[in-house]
Amino acid sequence: MTDHEYEAFDLAGPLPTGITLLQASAGTGKTFALAALAVRSIAELGLSASELCVVTFTEAATSELRGRIRERIAEAIAHLEVVALADSDAAITTDPVLIALGRGADGQPIDSAEHLLRLARLRTALDEFDTATISTIHGFCSRVLAIAGGASADTPISSDTEHIVELINDLFVSRFSGETPAPVTPAQLLTAVETRLKLPDARLYRWDAADPGPNAGDNKRKPFIRSALIATAADLIDEVVELVLEQRTDQRRRTYDSLITDARAHIASTDGVGTIASLRARFSLVMIDEFQDTDQVQWSMFRSAFLDNNSRGIVSGVNGSPVTGPPVTTVLVGDPKQSIYRFRSAELSAYLGALEYARANGRVFSLRVNWRSDRTVLNGLDHLFGGLAFGDPRIVFESVEAAPDHEVSPFAISGGSAPAAVEIRTIGVSGAPAARTVAFADLVAEVIRLLNTATIERDGIAEPLRPSEIGVLVRSNADASRCARALNEVGVPAASSSNDSVLGSIAARHWRWLIDALVRPSSASLVRTAATTWFIGLDGHSIAALSDERLSELIEQVRGWATDLTEGGLPRLMASLRAGGLAGRVLAAPSGERDLTDLEHIAELLQSATSGRPVSPAALSDLLTGMSAGAGDTEAESTELLGRRIDRDDDTVKVLTLHKAKGLEFPVVLCPTLWAAPRGSRGSLKHG
Repeated sequence: MTDHEYEAFDLAGPLPTGITLLQASAGTGKTFALAALAVRSIAELGLSASELCVVTFTEAATSELRGRIRERIAEAIAHLEVVALADSDAAITTDPVLIALGRGADGQPIDSAEHLLRLARLRTALDEFDTATISTIHGFCSRVLAIAGGASADTPISSDTEHIVELINDLFVSRFSGETPAPVTPAQLLTAVETRLKLPDARLYRWDAADPGPNAGDNKRKPFIRSALIATAADLIDEVVELVLEQRTDQRRRTYDSLITDARAHIASTDGVGTIASLRARFSLVMIDEFQDTDQVQWSMFRSAFLDNNSRGIVSGVNGSPVTGPPVTTVLVGDPKQSIYRFRSAELSAYLGALEYARANGRVFSLRVNWRSDRTVLNGLDHLFGGLAFGDPRIVFESVEAAPDHEVSPFAISGGSAPAAVEIRTIGVSGAPAARTVAFADLVAEVIRLLNTATIERDGIAEPLRPSEIGVLVRSNADASRCARALNEVGVPAASSSNDSVLGSIAARHWRWLIDALVRPSSASLVRTAATTWFIGLDGHSIAALSDERLSELIEQVRGWATDLTEGGLPRLMASLRAGGLAGRVLAAPSGERDLTDLEHIAELLQSATSGRPVSPAALSDLLTGMSAGAGDTEAESTELLGRRIDRDDDTVKVLTLHKAKGLEFPVVLCPTLWAAPRGSRGSLKHG
């Protein structure tokens, strides 16, 4: 075992204590592992549901974790009940976690008293499951601020990007409208300010490549200095950041980023000692999912809250222990290879800091079985990436084993030799435009070939490969649209999805025009505009020819919809809109499926925001405006909630951007544009 290879984690082995870091590649069962640890800790250690704290980064992941842990507790109860009746766990299950529930630390079966005790603990935990804290990072930070007290914990979350833009514009007009040159553009300043607000410890430095210093040849150790221009820009950033923070305080405004930075600041302060003590008294097991998406602010908060000993010179309690309480068992789970993509502003340095902390103070393990991919695919990836480091010499590609049911691939090409599980093709042309043309033409030909010759074994029968079993991954929204269009043109059904916000779609514009009319249904001009939307469906000629009588009818129709909204909320409004033939009008257009998907998506967002309750048109207008202003306020929110959905869920080839495809599975995956480096990319793979 090398310095970069870690012991395989045994889900049936000794339960973690202190800090444990689980390195987990895609498909190795991260959620399964977290659920297993929760169930075993409840049954074997006597933890109550309220002593669990599980943090992840999106609402979807939170919902999945909550469901999986609850389901796993129910499975454990059912298993122990069956074992009690059978008086043995032999041949009842092969699940190592369930088997461990009936065994002691020595691996021997537990006695009947312990068996009944564990069963009772699990039943109680299932009854009290809603007391468990399973939340997003923002939900956790809200709890921290609530413990801290004060009205600030209840401050609504919003975006202040517009306020920052106004500050920057005013500053440029007052300071750089004359002959004084600006050190940066307004857009660059906005990006830097938002980065500083999200990562308050970040600072601007210039890499002095001209002075290699005593460590020449080691790029990571070359000295960094502040040039005069960068110093001026840094001062400007500091000034705007200070103004923004003052405005947030004065106007009692909180953003998703400030929720995290405020919680970290409180935890790090002297006043935070009581909060830390409260958190440590409440929770006995903390598990942080998707830890590779963590930045330094979040990691330092978690470390201070649950792991660090008393290090602030605070007098210990009467029993000699720190007033903050002992460290809490903390499990970090993540794939360090993903940190290099800075998804959700993740910092590789944060992961590496946690890695070194765990190596020094706890244990580091790996999840070593891939439950998704066939052995031939894993062998191919080993051949490609074996020995490579990702962003840092400490993050080396680790091989994983195939699950027993993935030893033999169900994929085959009829009438030919077994296909290569991983295949790389080269393009013999220069220039990105020409290369893309060749790549997309090759993609189309390959998809047609696979659909005509490939088979997938299902229940022991080889059946033709379906279009929906092919996933095409690309880097950009433009590539996704181009690929889907190229496939559709030759008769291959294909649908695309992308990372752009649904609030920037045509459907959002139609929703805005309708809601404006609902706010002021007596306005003839607003009703005329709403009449051009899919909700009413009049074309320009019909609008121009509207009689006063017909216009009055439209006004009454819109007024009726406004009443539906105020009396029955979004559900009643949508029922009325659909009854008027909305879907048929939208689907009649060439882009109908795409537009209807976006239209329904926005309706879901608005209904979720109002909880389906009655709402005034003015309040709905404010909600839509707030969503648009905060679109992408956090990368997680933008990707999960606002990212446009795939427009068809039937038997079609799915064309997805890389981030949109995160967590999905396809029997066949084609990647026609991975050769094109992302714009602004400076990363590379290094042999380690």
